[in-house]
Amino acid sequence: MPKQMGWIEQIADRFRNSSVLISSKSFVQDRCPIEFASIPDPSVVLDADALVNRVEEVENTVDQNPYCDVIALCEPDEHPTTIFVEAKTDRTHTNARVREAISQLSWSFEHFAGISAICPTLPISCRRFAVVTFTRVNDNVLRSPTVKERARAFRRQHGSRIFYVRAGQDIWQAIQSNST
Repeated sequence: MPKQMGWIEQIADRFRNSSVLISSKSFVQDRCPIEFASIPDPSVVLDADALVNRVEEVENTVDQNPYCDVIALCEPDEHPTTIFVEAKTDRTHTNARVREAISQLSWSFEHFAGISAICPTLPISCRRFAVVTFTRVNDNVLRSPTVKERARAFRRQHGSRIFYVRAGQDIWQAIQSNST
């Protein structure tokens, strides 16, 4: 008897041969290098814009609100996991851009709850991580009181912290080494 496809494989199969499925674990999103080299398999990485444009139910759930750029799904140690990534490339890495990124991730967490409620493929319970990746990170901006307060509000609201990962660094590895 053939092995039943898991939820990640079902998602990969559904979006195979479309712009939704990002076929490489190293790619450029909105001029920002994204790296998922160490993400455990099975895994799938999705382009959020392409997903919204392709699936009407997702588009209706998002309803013109902001959302992240990339969604990665994996299941390490049988714990369904979703990683939301907002990629920012800017010559001016400003306080406002970081706060905007945090807002987009917050909306993404809220959208995912609605989408998982209508999508029988997605697991009911899922660990969620929020990542902002920048081509140029300005530590002074990340330490500013308004950015720190926005990050604390995000954590209170969603029970998850924001991970700041330099563009091109392995996102899964950064999450694992900073999750303690």
